[in-house]
Amino acid sequence: MAELIETAPKHFRIEGDLNLATVPPLAAAGRRLAEAGGAVEVDLGGIGQANSAAVALLLEWTDQVRRAGGSIRFSDWPESMVRIADFSNVDGLLGVHDAR
Repeated sequence: MAELIETAPKHFRIEGDLNLATVPPLAAAGRRLAEAGGAVEVDLGGIGQANSAAVALLLEWTDQVRRAGGSIRFSDWPESMVRIADFSNVDGLLGVHDAR
């Protein structure tokens, strides 16, 4: 199981593994990020194992937040997700190297 935890106003942390089984429920949790308004930050340091579904989730959240007029920043990237984002050529969209 994975969850999105609000650690402070506009600051969130993902805890758990991100895969095809755990990502769909978290996709809906992205509404919380969009509703937070303004600039939000999501700490990825609590992620255990992750696959390409995790990167797809971050892209979905980025889209949700931007459509709501906000911005999103991801921090503490797990190395496995950095490699997937680089390989998929979405590292620039997600600000992977800006946050490192």
